[in-house]
Amino acid sequence: MKFDAKYKPELAASDDQTRPHLANVYLDAKNKRLVGTNGHVLVSVPVQSDGGEVSADHPDDTSGFVSKEALKAARESGDGIVRANSHLYTSDDRSFPRPDGDGCTFPPYAKVIPEKEDSDIVIGVSAKYLVEIAKALGYGSAKSKNMGLKLRIKPSDLLGPITVTVATEDDDGAVAIIMPMRI
Repeated sequence: MKFDAKYKPELAASDDQTRPHLANVYLDAKNKRLVGTNGHVLVSVPVQSDGGEVSADHPDDTSGFVSKEALKAARESGDGIVRANSHLYTSDDRSFPRPDGDGCTFPPYAKVIPEKEDSDIVIGVSAKYLVEIAKALGYGSAKSKNMGLKLRIKPSDLLGPITVTVATEDDDGAVAIIMPMRI
């Protein structure tokens, strides 16, 4: 499989080694997706055939877990290619054991990805500015471990300012505004 190196689905995978089925990225070979989730966020990115010859020595990729280390090595090799069979191989001949998830299965990720509908309302915001707002509202401080953000959008003004507040019990009235992007 070949993936675009700008994508890092492993950043959405869990760091909790007691949840081995979420601690690695999953290759869905049938649907050509790499998926990472920690149970709170999910990232699914497309993959392509790597264009290599399929043979007894190089069988086609199979669905299963892919380690964060193998993805990092594929980026370092410069081409984003990982052969995923009983082991994981990069195009520069590095080999990695294929994680087995300790017998656990990957969650049925496709069920939580909503289908696109014509009636969907799509509003874009700058990821950079949203991260800056999170930091300005205290994310990264000692109290921010479980901090969330609430985004309030007025249905009558979808292209107007979006109000961002802290989603914690000790809401003290701090507020930020982000303007939607024209997409």
